[in-house]
Amino acid sequence: MRRSQLTIALVLAMLVAIAASIALFALWQEERTTAEDSAGAPDKGPERTPSAGEESTPEFEIGLIGDLPYTAEEERKTDALFGEMDSERLAFIIHVGDIKSGSAPCTDEIFFRERERFESSAHPLFYVPGDNEWTDCARTGYDPLERLERLREIFFEGDESLGEEQIPLTRQGTRQGTRQAHARAQIIRRTCAGATAA
Repeated sequence: MRRSQLTIALVLAMLVAIAASIALFALWQEERTTAEDSAGAPDKGPERTPSAGEESTPEFEIGLIGDLPYTAEEERKTDALFGEMDSERLAFIIHVGDIKSGSAPCTDEIFFRERERFESSAHPLFYVPGDNEWTDCARTGYDPLERLERLREIFFEGDESLGEEQIPLTRQGTRQGTRQAHARAQIIRRTCAGATAA
């Protein structure tokens, strides 16, 4: 029962973080230079003019991925997918977890492989761990809480997103610039243009 409550709490926290990130990145998109915005932009047709009393909201696109790669074939396809996303004009990418199948071993090797892939993304990338990375690790003989701590050490150090282009953020487990035992380091907060969301 406790494990299912923890899983539900993590899923809810992930959904809140995604919604907040989308709202904040709308503000962040405004900060990009006009030169960057116009470089290689596809023609999307005429822009919609806001009606009277309606504020203009900048448009942006994100990449949302998850539940991959599970197999060697999916690893190759994931490499191609990241190459495709790198060629797109995305504000950021969110990986919603499950970087391996639930029955695959929960090794550091897998974690480091995916961390390297995420760091090579041309866009800022946010990763939210799935159940396959830690709670399901008991199936293959690993301690789930030890694996969660290891995920925090590998993916959630520092105060910036993953990816070649990084975005500053604040992690929930950080207080006054010091980490408190990595507690909830995977939950992030982003402030942009005076607005804060978590």
